[in-house]
Amino acid sequence: MDKLDRLLEISVKNEKQKIVRFIKTATTKLNKEGVVLGLSGGIDSTTIAYLTKEVFPDNSIALLLFEKNYNKNEEKDAESIAKKLNLKYEKIDISPVIDKLGKYEILPGFLTSSLFVKTGIKTMKLITKKNVFHGVNPEEMKKKKKTGSSFMGPATVFGMLKWRTRMILLYKYAYLRNYAVLGTTNKTEFSLGHYDPHGDGAVDIECLIHLYKTQVRQLATFLNIPDKIINKKPFPDWLPGLYDEDLMGMSYKEMDRILVFIENKFKDFNKYDLSEKEINEVKDAIYYANFRRSLPLTK
Repeated sequence: MDKLDRLLEISVKNEKQKIVRFIKTATTKLNKEGVVLGLSGGIDSTTIAYLTKEVFPDNSIALLLFEKNYNKNEEKDAESIAKKLNLKYEKIDISPVIDKLGKYEILPGFLTSSLFVKTGIKTMKLITKKNVFHGVNPEEMKKKKKTGSSFMGPATVFGMLKWRTRMILLYKYAYLRNYAVLGTTNKTEFSLGHYDPHGDGAVDIECLIHLYKTQVRQLATFLNIPDKIINKKPFPDWLPGLYDEDLMGMSYKEMDRILVFIENKFKDFNKYDLSEKEINEVKDAIYYANFRRSLPLTK
């Protein structure tokens, strides 16, 4: 274990206590009587569900917001966690809503093929000569027509309509009950811009945004979250068959080591067996993420 790995180690017991206290104080500060969260079946939302149940055993509700392209196993896992925790939940099929918004007709049919999606991502990386998808300049993609960038608009809409529809429903339930909406974005996702600021990023309270993904896994293990949830491959619910690490170009552990390296302004990347090229791509991703967070532009 080198210095980067040690910096990623957390005191899980203390971390749990701090987040529980934060949820309590934040909801009090907002004058809210409880919380609502979106439960996807992934490790981040499951971790929040476990902590939420401890803080608000009676005044919390989970929304399971799925649509026809969603992975059925994830849907089952989310419902299983809600039942295991005896957490109040509602399962809602958002397909009719986003169908009315034109989501399904916008996406070219071949982009519903997981094989084509993965091949397309690999092709774009080869042509742009970048491994970290988040570090690719959108304008650069437009210039390289061979990347298939003409499909990026429809593909983005395909994800965006889902993410923002869920946000609307979470706030509907929150306002009707005077609850706060809990977010599930972790520090890795936030740093890279691996979330939608107006979708899963539009919340009242962010509980995990100070923890990298590998640190969330440590906390989840301490909470006795099922191994099946902890060890599954995270996916962004963007295009079918596409996983987070396909876009990152590396594992979460490798990405977190680079982010810690950058955060601490270390210089000797060879000492930590890191790639200078990938470090620079991650820095680009951080830059683009910060730029998107600076919007809207004002005069």
